[in-house]
Amino acid sequence: MAETKSVDALASINFEDDWIVDSGCGHHLTGDQSKFSSLKEYNGNEAIVTADNTVHQVENEGIIVINGKQEDSITLNNVFHVPGMKKNLFSVANVVDAGNFVLFGPRDVKLLWNIKELKADVVHTGKRVKNLFVLSASDSYIEKMSNNDNSHLWHVRLGHLNMDKLKVTVKLKLVNGLPNLSSFGGGEVCEGCQFGKAHRLSFDKSTS
Repeated sequence: MAETKSVDALASINFEDDWIVDSGCGHHLTGDQSKFSSLKEYNGNEAIVTADNTVHQVENEGIIVINGKQEDSITLNNVFHVPGMKKNLFSVANVVDAGNFVLFGPRDVKLLWNIKELKADVVHTGKRVKNLFVLSASDSYIEKMSNNDNSHLWHVRLGHLNMDKLKVTVKLKLVNGLPNLSSFGGGEVCEGCQFGKAHRLSFDKSTS
């Protein structure tokens, strides 16, 4: 049933006219020369490599205007004309380079400009590496864990390290991602440390 739904969803896309929003594509791409309102010969050295490792040459470069059904039109500059491309790719990298923002949601994707105010709880911020947007799992963990940093929390995270050693670790920056803790508690009693140091008498000899 899942495959059937996937096929039905793809069938609803008009690949001749619709544009696929692609966050991994460095340029707007199309194989349809008729879409351009302005076109000139491409003199660069770039080529397009698709997922099946096929290399496509860029022949022309120009401007395309996408007319929305109920919304404002979008002007795409520096669009590559790549003969053989079966889909039109809308590059997130190109759009943000032009000063715009792209917002992905559960049901849609929005192109935003002239943002006055945007309020949200930022879970994690990825970095842009050339034309790719990359989330680092290690950075994500450190950022999440550092929201409520305090000496007792790091004492527990580091295997119940004593406070004197924790101070040295912070001062010498011996742990990557360890924040610069400003205070070190001295009066708290760590329950885990108390249980870990508990002793008991040996068992009596069994006669059964």
